[in-house]
Order: sequence, then structure tokens, then C-alpha cells
Amino acid sequence: MDNKNNFTLTYSINSGKKYTFGNIEIKTEASIFKESNISDIKNISEKIIKGKMYSTPAILTIEKQVNTYLEDNKYANIEIDIEEIKKSDEKIDLILKLNSLKKTLIGKINIYGNSITEEKVVRDSLIINEGDILNISKIKKSIDNIESKNIFKKTEYKILDSDLQKSSKDLNLYVKEQPTGSLSAGIGYGSSGGLLEGSVNERNFLGKGIDLNFTGRLASEKISGVFSYIDPNFMNSEKELANYFFSETDDYSNAGYKSKRIGDRLATRYEI
Repeated sequence: MDNKNNFTLTYSINSGKKYTFGNIEIKTEASIFKESNISDIKNISEKIIKGKMYSTPAILTIEKQVNTYLEDNKYANIEIDIEEIKKSDEKIDLILKLNSLKKTLIGKINIYGNSITEEKVVRDSLIINEGDILNISKIKKSIDNIESKNIFKKTEYKILDSDLQKSSKDLNLYVKEQPTGSLSAGIGYGSSGGLLEGSVNERNFLGKGIDLNFTGRLASEKISGVFSYIDPNFMNSEKELANYFFSETDDYSNAGYKSKRIGDRLATRYEI
């Protein structure tokens, strides 16, 4: 501490040892798998980690790609559990366990944490519904869909016993909202004159998951603006509707020339 009562904090961070991936073993008690399936899953996993440094994203990639393989080959209700074993030679071996779950129906899907966002926005991202057979792979893909909207900072889930019937489970989704608006501005000057540009964006307008954006540009001889509106599920049609309105004015006073253009563009997108 100096004579002005200021002090400096110094942090020493030790990242520890660096580990590389070692061997991977596939374990399952489910008789539904063929030897070729086990071999395929092992090959998928080895391609991701072979000769690479240990990292959590690599583990998540294995889980995601194996889930995709299982779904493509019509294996439902399979839970993936990856165990990490540290070895003395600074390697980490993996044991990938495939556990077959009992066929269980989903009773209720409850959503918590969406104080601003409408529940419909979350449900539109789900590929699993109440009354469906519980499928861990579909639950995780649904969470990926929710997080891809960039509305929520974090999404977690829990599977609990349902009070509807003993043979069903409730799916509880916990979302954590994050700021969805942004404002940007820029200014510049060059031989052709000055430039002022700004934009305003809101990804979750009125909590409906609607993306609104306005970008404006003011230059010495040109003024332009673009307003866009994107609804990811227009009128519950499962189709995205996008509308872009633009206005542009060119004013070349020295040449006695002035023009103005106004237009609108509609677009849609849907899965086939």
C-alpha cells in the first residue's frame, strides 16, 4: 500500500499439468447393440480425441456425435455416461457407457426462469412433447435449439417422478435469461466526406423471440436505413417470416442529381 492508500493485487495462476487423451473403451449392458455398432461408436470417438490434448469441448463433441449416431440408427432411450480416468503418464482414458433406459412417458414439461420470455418461445424449440417416450437425445437437442436463439445464458434440465402416473416422468427446464438488446454507433471521415452510422437490435422483442433491427447511415451525399423484422414461428405455422424495409437517398448537389429508393422484401424459411 502506498501513501495514497492504494494497493496492488497480484494473482498467481498455475494451470497445472497438461493431459492428452489416451484410450477409449465402450461399455454397455444393453443386448440391443451389435458388434458393428460398438465398433462404429468407438471409431467416432477416437477420431475426435486421437493425439489431442484433453479438453471439455472434445468430451461434449463425443457425446453429441454418438447421440446423433444412435438416433440415426433408431436407438432410443440410451443414456450416455463418459467416465474420465487419469493415468500416471499424463494421459486421460475414457470409458463411454451406454445405458438402456426403460420406456417411460413424459408427463408434464415445466419451464422455469423465463420472467420476460413467453413460454411459447421455449416450447417452439422443443422436439419432444408431453406424452412422448422419454428420449435423452431429443432432450439435449431441444436444449441446443433453445440456446441457439441467444436469448438465454444457460439452460438445464431435470427429470423427476410425475404426479400424473407412476410410469411417467416430468421434464423440468430451467432457463436463465440474458440481455438481448444491443446498440452500436460509428463515425468516420475521409476524402469523400464524413460518415455517421448506427444500429439498434433487439433479439427478443416483447418476450416473443422476435428479432428487430434498425441500421442507419448518414454520409455527405447519401442517407440510408434498413429496418428488419424476423418472426421465427409466424402465427404458429412453424415457418420463419422475415420482412426488410429499406430507404435510400442519394444527393449529389454539385452534379444537380438526387434520387430516392424505397422498398420492402419478404422472405420465409422452413424445414422440409
